[in-house]
Amino acid sequence: MKLLQSRAYHFTFAHNENEAIDLLRKEQFDLVITNMILEEGMPLLGGLEVLDTVRKLQLETVCMVLTECENYQTAVRIHNEYRDIVVAIIPKSDPWVDAEGFKLKVKNALSALSPATQVSKATTGLKGGKEQANLADVRKSSLLQDFAGITEGEPTGDHTNQKIDINGSHTAQATPRHITWLHISDLHFRSSQYAADVVLEQMIDHVRAQVKVHDLRLDFIVVTGDVAFSGLPKEYKRAEAFFNDLLTATGVNKERLFIIPGNHDVHWKSIHEITAAGYLTTLTTTDKIDEVLGSRTHLKAILAKFRYYKQFIKRYLPFRPCDEKHLYFVETLPLCGKRVSILGLNSAWMSAYKWKKKDEKADDRHQLILGRRQLRLAHKEAKQQEADLLIAAMHHPTEWLKDKVDREEIEALLERHCHFILRGHLHNNTVLGSTTPGSHDATYTITAGASFQTRGHPMDYNGYNFVRLDLDAGIGTIHLRCYSSKYGGHWTEDGYSYPGLPDGGFSFALPETLLS
Repeated sequence: MKLLQSRAYHFTFAHNENEAIDLLRKEQFDLVITNMILEEGMPLLGGLEVLDTVRKLQLETVCMVLTECENYQTAVRIHNEYRDIVVAIIPKSDPWVDAEGFKLKVKNALSALSPATQVSKATTGLKGGKEQANLADVRKSSLLQDFAGITEGEPTGDHTNQKIDINGSHTAQATPRHITWLHISDLHFRSSQYAADVVLEQMIDHVRAQVKVHDLRLDFIVVTGDVAFSGLPKEYKRAEAFFNDLLTATGVNKERLFIIPGNHDVHWKSIHEITAAGYLTTLTTTDKIDEVLGSRTHLKAILAKFRYYKQFIKRYLPFRPCDEKHLYFVETLPLCGKRVSILGLNSAWMSAYKWKKKDEKADDRHQLILGRRQLRLAHKEAKQQEADLLIAAMHHPTEWLKDKVDREEIEALLERHCHFILRGHLHNNTVLGSTTPGSHDATYTITAGASFQTRGHPMDYNGYNFVRLDLDAGIGTIHLRCYSSKYGGHWTEDGYSYPGLPDGGFSFALPETLLS
């Protein structure tokens, strides 16, 4: 930091990640500089927690990461993990040098801020002896062009040992502005089921292939419920292994994996009959629903049936709790100069309270409640974070909500405020565009087919989708994919759900509000 003391900068030093995170919670910074130790063949370490905290608490803050690596392959790995940051590379083979280069990086990183802004920096763990290092610069705006055709483990030409000149002698065109996500649902993991293993392993292989074929750089993954089949611990253990493989195949961070519960995530034996009967007979007005959703005592009793789902989330995604304090979640990601908010909503909290005695199955249709309080609070948080794009994720279609008590108002609020509604439960790929007078542009409701429902039926009802929004072209595309058991079983383009989409792709114009 001696290099910056001569400038008109005010900076704060943190000795470790915990100290830095504490500072970020208490004070607003314009620039955060952190180091990230990265060894070949090892995961990203040190600095991850700091970056994730910045994303959640300080959306306007510029992030700069210092790391040791010498080739484009490693830089691509960093870019795929954290595309919205500036990466400063310190070559291991050439650690000594020009201090002015580092100063220039800081100046450029802050160029988007007002000249009158007083600059503060929280820095963690800058290595001793590196203050005079020669820094090679890899910027988000130049990565795509520079790394065209280069992926980890597949060196191309002599790019693998090239370095980018900090003064810009190695320039490239701006990165295309694409926001892309993968949407899967209804995995229905059982304690043991070979057919599911076959289909889901093939799904991961297909997703990996789609990433390469379509040159996808997935920003996040949304899972809209029914991770398990019976809400049992062994089922979630199997789910963890699947998600680990999926994240590896897509290059997406665990922090950008968004999961919500479905009715199959309910552990039926954890439901008390008296509790179920009480809520079924009591929740008959919107005011009463508001009252219950505002009470942690009620929510604790209601969410008890998600016993093992909550344990799974606490263990696998500990930074995104599911409990009486967190019925829903809202996370906003800075992508392509836009703020994208994911609203993770729980539509299954009233599930399995009514039973069909004849076949011993839950009778959820028209008995479920999302609750305007849940949706309005989630929307309020997204607006406080100045979201440009709102994506609601919920398991059930609104047709399953209670008529006259919940459904009508929820549908109106979703269509008025959200650009996309992602859901599952129906086990079919569907896309519905709707426009409400007085709201923003069209809302697209996208239902993902079941990741696994069965194997053997000609169409199997298994499906998933991915969506890419091209902000430069003003076009969004929804790609529907389905499973066929023919020829040994394979995933392919869904040309069956809609006859006019032989390749499973549906394109639409993006709203002007998103492009401005």
